[in-house]
Amino acid sequence: MLLVFLDISPAFADVVEDKKWIPAHTSQYYNDGKYSGSLERYLYSGQYIPEQSKVVEDTRDGWSRTYYICLRHAEGWSYWDFERDGTGTNRPQELSYSDSQGYRGTLYRYNTIMTLEEPYPRGPCEVGSRKIQNRKFIAFYRGTVTKPAVDTRVYRYRGWVYAAVPDPSDSYHSGGGSGGANGEFSWKMEKASDNSDTRIRLINSATIAGNHYATRNPQYSIQSSGVVSRTSSSPINITVNNANSLKNKNINLN
Repeated sequence: MLLVFLDISPAFADVVEDKKWIPAHTSQYYNDGKYSGSLERYLYSGQYIPEQSKVVEDTRDGWSRTYYICLRHAEGWSYWDFERDGTGTNRPQELSYSDSQGYRGTLYRYNTIMTLEEPYPRGPCEVGSRKIQNRKFIAFYRGTVTKPAVDTRVYRYRGWVYAAVPDPSDSYHSGGGSGGANGEFSWKMEKASDNSDTRIRLINSATIAGNHYATRNPQYSIQSSGVVSRTSSSPINITVNNANSLKNKNINLN
């Protein structure tokens, strides 16, 4: 039986500490001279509120005045006649709108209702006297106003970054004459993908060369106390997904 001991604990003291977590970096790429890598963007704080709209109605009160004067007709009788329009409120066709909630826009006048109109002066009058006819009205306005979108989002980047450490993988290749071992005993550090954890691949593919009694019933074995125990009549190629479990331990291949 061929027995090989590989002591991998010195290398693993560095390998299992080859990464660190970055929680809130301000750029996608991280490099502090030892650790480096590409990070994932995520929402750190804030929110996005889309533009909002609503229909607003409003009214404006108004008033106007008309002045009349009493005149004498050529035939001798008196009568009331229009003299002039007085001051009043001229409500526009459009109103600018804004409120404390941040909505802004334009309202359009769509109706006007007279609420008071004093009677037109009639009947006998004293020449030279004057009367005022008052009117009151309400102007109605309507329009769609909008509130701009609000974006207070702040993004950061997070993820694992890795130290550039030498590959600590080790292997032993044997080849020779009759009765000697011919093949590979190795362990290799590898990653299934950029985002996966480090794992260890163990290989035992050695055979006995020549016409030797041990070649008739070959047995391959990889043993590490509490971690892996594999025996087979064929070469063994396995992975240990938890690299930390092999820290400071020997691997026996025979």
